[in-house]
Amino acid sequence: AGSADGSYSLWYFSQMTPSRLTPVKQVTVSETPLRRVLLDGRDGELLLSVSRTPAPLLLFAETGRVAREFAKGDRYVMDARRTVGHTDAIMSVVWNTEDNTGFVTGGADGTVRFWSTTEESEIGKSLKVHVVGQRQRATPNAMGKRLVVGSLAWRNPDELLFGVDDGSIRILDTRQHSRESAVAVIPAINAEDSTISSLLTADDNIICRRADGVYLFDIRQPETALAMRSAPMAHSETIMRWSPDRQTVIVPVNHHKRDGIHGAVEFLRAADLKPAAAPVQVD
Repeated sequence: AGSADGSYSLWYFSQMTPSRLTPVKQVTVSETPLRRVLLDGRDGELLLSVSRTPAPLLLFAETGRVAREFAKGDRYVMDARRTVGHTDAIMSVVWNTEDNTGFVTGGADGTVRFWSTTEESEIGKSLKVHVVGQRQRATPNAMGKRLVVGSLAWRNPDELLFGVDDGSIRILDTRQHSRESAVAVIPAINAEDSTISSLLTADDNIICRRADGVYLFDIRQPETALAMRSAPMAHSETIMRWSPDRQTVIVPVNHHKRDGIHGAVEFLRAADLKPAAAPVQVD
């Protein structure tokens, strides 16, 4: 789990109790808040880290030492396709579906980038880039604002979903390489804070987190959410996770108690977002 203080925590399921979750180790990486950290699913020795800087990092999980730093782009290059990395903060990251030799990042620069961790790849440069575009202009003469890619999730090995800060969710066929290959499957809502900070997929269902709560959509009928649950959280960058059987969604939330606000984890049924178990406080 990454933290706004530039550290991450390691948790071992075997040492958790039913009523309280406590990390076994905390590792400080830098003073820069960590947006996402992802363990390498093969052996757990490495993890991916992205923060408010444009360069992804591959770290040794136990120590936080940098194993590999990837390239950041040149912000003075106008065409994002012609620079080697992100030119603004990285907002989201996901491993490839079939193996952990590659990963995908989404950034505040309005791009989705594909990377490789193998030594054979060109050192540290993104291999492929998809430019999301700009927010619709309020007037013909207004400056267009880059759309922010806040979350990523694979629907299958060829189709990548990503959430954008206009509230839309788009699907990208990675077998194609054109800008038009990304299609909105959940329409934009253009609310004041409509960033989608977390995405989960299961067959034709999409579960996403916006500032006001968790939503369940059917990709075949995306106009109206099938269910919604309020899930207040002070940090909008917190992400949801599946339970091992993918029947339950694990959601970080804030719980207000007499002595203040405490972090907690809620367990929601994937089918309807109703509680599947009692919340658990997190230390």
